[in-house]
Amino acid sequence: MRLLRMKPGHGEVLLAEGDIEVDEEHRGEGLGRAIMLAAEQVVRESGHDRLGLNVFGWNHRAESLYRSLGYEVM
Repeated sequence: MRLLRMKPGHGEVLLAEGDIEVDEEHRGEGLGRAIMLAAEQVVRESGHDRLGLNVFGWNHRAESLYRSLGYEVM
């Protein structure tokens, strides 16, 4: 699975083509945060300045993570 898909011409990178999920027994260990920070680094290194993602409305844990990293709901 590719984690990042470039969206040419928009200056934006969308995460992901497939689901990114941390197994339940490993949630709360900082793995989701580490994945997002690594994705942000890849985006910066590829010359992009925006990272967009979709999250289901029922996924409050993920939404909380993204907000803590400075993401906003659009």
